[in-house]
Amino acid sequence: QTEAYHAGIDSAERQQIQQKWIKGMTPLVVATNAFGMGIDKADCRYVIHYEMPYSLESYYQEAGRAGRDGKESFPMLLFKPADAIIAEKRIKDSYPGKDQLQKVYDVLCDELNLALGSAMEEREEVSIQALEKRSGLDKRKVRTALDVLNRLGIIEVVEHISPQVGIHFIANQDYIHDQINELDNQQKAEFLDVLFRQFGGEAFGKMKYLEFDYIKRKLALSPNAVKKGLQVLQDRDQLLKFDLIGELPLIMLEEERQSTLTLSTEELEKHRDNLLKKLDYMKGYIETEGCREQYIRHYFGEEDVEACGHCDNCLQNSEGKQEIDGEEITKLRELLSDNPLSFREIISQIGWTKTRTKHVLSYLMREQKLVNSEDKYLWKG
Repeated sequence: QTEAYHAGIDSAERQQIQQKWIKGMTPLVVATNAFGMGIDKADCRYVIHYEMPYSLESYYQEAGRAGRDGKESFPMLLFKPADAIIAEKRIKDSYPGKDQLQKVYDVLCDELNLALGSAMEEREEVSIQALEKRSGLDKRKVRTALDVLNRLGIIEVVEHISPQVGIHFIANQDYIHDQINELDNQQKAEFLDVLFRQFGGEAFGKMKYLEFDYIKRKLALSPNAVKKGLQVLQDRDQLLKFDLIGELPLIMLEEERQSTLTLSTEELEKHRDNLLKKLDYMKGYIETEGCREQYIRHYFGEEDVEACGHCDNCLQNSEGKQEIDGEEITKLRELLSDNPLSFREIISQIGWTKTRTKHVLSYLMREQKLVNSEDKYLWKG
């Protein structure tokens, strides 16, 4: 069974897909890179990148979700040269200029209802879709502009890993306690009791936040049932106020709203060039003929790192250095003289590693001893 995971899926359904994967009920998930953030599955064996990440930091974090139990696992990266060209073009095309940064800053302040000279005391949730609509820019440029403003220290952006629910009890503790004991509706009394015990006394003085998934499990209810119950306690019974924080970013201006941002071209180009430099290191990792683990560890500042011996390059180099002997050639000639076989069929019958088999086949192809037709090899020498 396979599941798809992307931004177009409802938050509750995404949570369900993650949980099914963690429990082993869904063995394979095809997903954007947001999948797996903040969760840990020790026995994940494969992380396959269909597209190259734009930095080694991203790749290392995402590929590192495989094999957290220390057992052999296989992060794989599929790559073609056009991927790097597209990645560089996207970075350059999506990187905002001063005018676009000013526009996103202005619509952000408008969305937050901030007048000139006004400051923020706490972070607020902001809809990226609303900023797109106000600015007329696409999602990628809005996101990149927010990232640049964040790096320049103009705003602070906090991305939520998982949805949270906030509770602020507006009735006093004794009254809440009486309601729990005296309500005729037993299900409602239990609902209120769970909230009372989980959020505690702190929630009587201010809004207290806990992970929505945790509260949902404690209540043993569906996400919609939890929301409806909170709505009743807020609107009808007026016992509390609640707040749901989803996967939207929380944003706060670091200083009062300005009419015009002071942005130097040098500052902006420095950040863009840093992104392009990270992309170059990513391409270097893909194209290196040396040990890949060595490359990554050198990138992160480690020195005197020995070759790992188990990445594809190490295996290729170690097996590729072995000379091809006559016995191997004879074995392949006997196998392929009258019966064309695919690479997978050859592997299953010959008993060599994939790396060694590929090396010997490549050699015989160069020597024109083999032909390959419709992905099957046939001896012609």
